[in-house]
Amino acid sequence: MSRAHVVTLCLSVLMAAAAGCDGVLRPSGSDSEPEPLQGIVEHETRRLGFEVGGRVASVSVEEGDDVARGATLAALDRDLAEVEVQARTAEVAVAEAQLVLLQAGVRSQERRATQAELAAAREQLRVAERQRDRVRALAERGAAPQADADRAEASFAQATAQVAALTQRSSAQRQGARAEEEAVARAGVDAARVALRAAELRLTRQELVAQAAGTVLERLVEPGEVVAPGTPVLIVAELERPYVDVFVPQARIEEARLGRGAVVRIDALPAPLHGSVERVGQRTEFTPRYLFSERERPSLVVRVRVRVEDPQHALRAGVPAFVTWEDAAP
Repeated sequence: MSRAHVVTLCLSVLMAAAAGCDGVLRPSGSDSEPEPLQGIVEHETRRLGFEVGGRVASVSVEEGDDVARGATLAALDRDLAEVEVQARTAEVAVAEAQLVLLQAGVRSQERRATQAELAAAREQLRVAERQRDRVRALAERGAAPQADADRAEASFAQATAQVAALTQRSSAQRQGARAEEEAVARAGVDAARVALRAAELRLTRQELVAQAAGTVLERLVEPGEVVAPGTPVLIVAELERPYVDVFVPQARIEEARLGRGAVVRIDALPAPLHGSVERVGQRTEFTPRYLFSERERPSLVVRVRVRVEDPQHALRAGVPAFVTWEDAAP
């Protein structure tokens, strides 16, 4: 065997040993230093809108402004809401006055007037009874037409009904309002107060308030526009805490422990940023097509969210990111 053949045979053996059983040549140290995990930078965004509709009176922020939690971002015209509160306030006052009047009962002057009417009605009843008896006797003897007897009978019945009605009114005035009537009046007061509370809440909803700190990405409406409830007015992002969803091969998923520290590198930044594992997916999926590693692309992976600390707002959404773990321990 020639010297050239020996050299060729030795090189073949060395390359086979380096490639391993799958015949693929791997860089030295690849088993102990796994490739960085890949993902895309994203920001938590919120599409903010009013809970009620109306005409936009003002928008207090511009695109790119940083806003603090509790800051007023925009406001609707308050005129209609204020008028509604005034109307509901008046309804409460009326309902409460009606309840007080019902509880107070009938005034003594009204009770005395009813007693006087009842006394007069009883006297009319006695007169009608005597007239009925007299005309009835005449009619029986043929001295008066039967029609007169019928009219006298009707007058007696009418006087009887009048006495009965006035007797019932006098009894009700002495007893006061029934429990059922007072319950209805109280329910009316409660309903009026609830309507007033709803109107007051709608008035407070005329302002759009930031529920969390962030940065305005887009301003979608201008003063003078009429918006429906829930119509987006602003898009706000939480730039200080972006996240990267990386895709960990299922063989390495034990590395992704909740709270584990991570180093996030971006090509455009000279220094890495720090973060931690916030969420670990519960199901496997195929590696997304936008990842760059040809070797990892066909693998089954688990989506892991790494929350990044970015107080300087250095990261932009959509930028590729590469994540490694801060500690070497698996």
